[in-house]
Amino acid sequence: MDTVLDHIYELNDDATVIRHPSTGISPDLVFGLDSRQFLSISDDLREVVDPLHHATEIDVLTLDTTGHIHNDTCGCNSAAGSHDDVLARVDLEKFLETIKKEDVYRVKGFVRLESGEWWIVNWAFGRLELVKSTNEAIGRDWLGAVRITVMGIGLQVWIDKFCNGFAISKSSTNLVKALER
Repeated sequence: MDTVLDHIYELNDDATVIRHPSTGISPDLVFGLDSRQFLSISDDLREVVDPLHHATEIDVLTLDTTGHIHNDTCGCNSAAGSHDDVLARVDLEKFLETIKKEDVYRVKGFVRLESGEWWIVNWAFGRLELVKSTNEAIGRDWLGAVRITVMGIGLQVWIDKFCNGFAISKSSTNLVKALER
């Protein structure tokens, strides 16, 4: 247990640790895989939460093809002018299984799968949840097939792997590195 606590404090020395019974607690409670859980946040809480709190702790990589129109120089494998990209669910799941949870903490966002429908991707520490989006506004005006945010450390070395895994070009990525403390 001491080794685990050392790793936690190495990542975040301000982390609060709560001891729990040996029977354990639900990982869904800890990692919040239910994306609907925090849909309504009170105004009082918004004032307390620093929206840039993660800037000194983690890298954030965005993968976004939703405004991308293919052309002869974009580096994609799609025909110029097309915007009907899709991902195969089985390929996406296989790719996400290869991610090292020690480097990549969270992958979340939207992908358009082979059915043509948009799906919510929620991957955290090796656990994947794919939920079909029921919001008709999602994807209505988006062109590509990927709108994903990746959070972790040392994500610079992961850019090519994520581009291959989500079948996108580097021009559709943006990396914001954690600020030096």
